[in-house]
Amino acid sequence: MPNSGHPRTPRARPTYIPGRLGSSSHLGQLNSVQDYFRPTFAQSVLKLVGHLIGGSILFLALAALAWLVGYLVAKMHLIHPFSPAIYTALHGVELGIFCIDIGLTAIVLFVGAKRFIREIAGSRI
Repeated sequence: MPNSGHPRTPRARPTYIPGRLGSSSHLGQLNSVQDYFRPTFAQSVLKLVGHLIGGSILFLALAALAWLVGYLVAKMHLIHPFSPAIYTALHGVELGIFCIDIGLTAIVLFVGAKRFIREIAGSRI
């Protein structure tokens, strides 16, 4: 009786069709397990777009935080003026948040581009 669906009934193993798996390799054979799991170009582009959207959200969130700190410091300075040393320190915190924002965004973009290039080029890099 063919596979009756019972858990102990062995299933037929899938047959290898040359050229179907590992299409980027020579002679239609698998070079490695990575060839089998390599995403398609469209999947790689979607991952890159998602990475860019995530990086944009990160950048906007930290830029908004830096702006909010600057806005609150300016409003508080109008109500009760800070000493020059404290005002300079608070301005430094605002600039620090913005510099961290730029650095993290650059890292996110670099990692996303590197992953995209690796997925497209495969094992040739």
